[in-house]
Amino acid sequence: MNYEIENHAKYSDQKFNVAKPVKGNNTKINSYLENLSADKHEDYAYRRINTPVNETFFTNSENRIRYENIITEKGIDIIEMIAGEVKPNLRPLGLINPAYKIFGLGTHFFTWRNIPNNCPLVYWWQVPGHDWIPLFPVANRG
Repeated sequence: MNYEIENHAKYSDQKFNVAKPVKGNNTKINSYLENLSADKHEDYAYRRINTPVNETFFTNSENRIRYENIITEKGIDIIEMIAGEVKPNLRPLGLINPAYKIFGLGTHFFTWRNIPNNCPLVYWWQVPGHDWIPLFPVANRG
């Protein structure tokens, strides 16, 4: 079975197989973005409420929104656990160019063998001393 990942924000009728929160009343998520020192592509930070047109990646649009908010908030919590300097490319939804004012890529493309660091932090972030166990621990990064 072939499955095509569709995550281009500007294309029409995309399945949009990534996690990106919609702009709403979530103070934690909104404050995080406002406090980022980056200045590029802020218009890509939030998912438009009408994207995707037909929800197929999640059971319904409400569940998508709930899930996106949970993993974004948990990613922010993980970043807040870091003692010392937080690298400017580390974001709740995965690593990204530090000049981009977005939450990360939020990709869900990984296999049983590897998970890229541009996936949400809840899946792979693991640092000794943190009170967090990822769903997919990575042995080849430190």
